[in-house]
Amino acid sequence: MALLEFENYPSTDTAINATNLNNNFNELNTLISNIYNQIFPIGRGFIDFTDTDYSNYLGFTWERELVGLSPIGYNPDDEDFDVIGKTMGEKKHTLTVDELPEFKPTALVDTQTGNVTGSSIVYHAVTDGIWYNADMFQTIGGNQPHNIIQPSKVVAYWKRIA
Repeated sequence: MALLEFENYPSTDTAINATNLNNNFNELNTLISNIYNQIFPIGRGFIDFTDTDYSNYLGFTWERELVGLSPIGYNPDDEDFDVIGKTMGEKKHTLTVDELPEFKPTALVDTQTGNVTGSSIVYHAVTDGIWYNADMFQTIGGNQPHNIIQPSKVVAYWKRIA
């Protein structure tokens, strides 16, 4: 692209004055605005490593994007990742019984005292011909949600919206 040559208005024979300078600056501002629009069209974004407010950056309107979310690459061949802007997942998750790894619950009986400890999933156990009910089993776990956030670093994502 060639450099823009500014002219004195209405002709090159006209002396430079405030009006002529303003016309030149208006042309320059239009050129810069056009360049910015080429670099940052609506929908384009950037990542920032500060907490700076860019909501009016370069004279455009921007909004924070991916607030509290991690980006996932677009894949048109995978229905989980084939829609730009789709959100999924959760920050914390409490496992359901179906999500637990397969295991065989056990009950331990102290043969001296008859005390039973073991998994709360076992409802009855028979040891030495004696039935033990679930109330005798120790409950393990707090049933609390756990963190499933991948190793991360917090940054600010900005997207131009106007």
